[in-house]
Amino acid sequence: MQKFTTIFQHPFKENELKTEKLTKVDVLQQFYNIDWLQLNIDSYEKHDETIHDFYFFEVKYYNITNDEILLNIFSDYTTNSISNQDLRFWLNFKRPKLVVKKKLFGLLGTEEIIEPVLTEMENQDYQFAITCLTEFLNLNINFLEQNMRNYRNDF
Repeated sequence: MQKFTTIFQHPFKENELKTEKLTKVDVLQQFYNIDWLQLNIDSYEKHDETIHDFYFFEVKYYNITNDEILLNIFSDYTTNSISNQDLRFWLNFKRPKLVVKKKLFGLLGTEEIIEPVLTEMENQDYQFAITCLTEFLNLNINFLEQNMRNYRNDF
């Protein structure tokens, strides 16, 4: 059974909270236990007390070849939020990917190498963040690759 590591950066606490060797149920429980709505409100109302303007929940694991696979969920500040459904999140998904590189414009053939790939999405709702987290914990990389897109490439 795959074990996960989580890191939670609280906006009003100096140090990150890191927890290791978690099951997927433990990770989901940690995420649900974070009062994202209250943190959003407090980040606005108590901004002068904020230590970290960007707070996040990160979960990662290592595959069989010891490559890091990571999902990071940042909370975006939203005004007039009255429920979790009003919140917005920024998602980062990092994983290794096998790519084929041409050597000298293909004249010397190709080589396969593993490179880290990062996909970022902003302005995502709470339900999409939960869905991505759940699929990540189910090791469903295909779902994330098909449903997340780099917002910077959408211009």
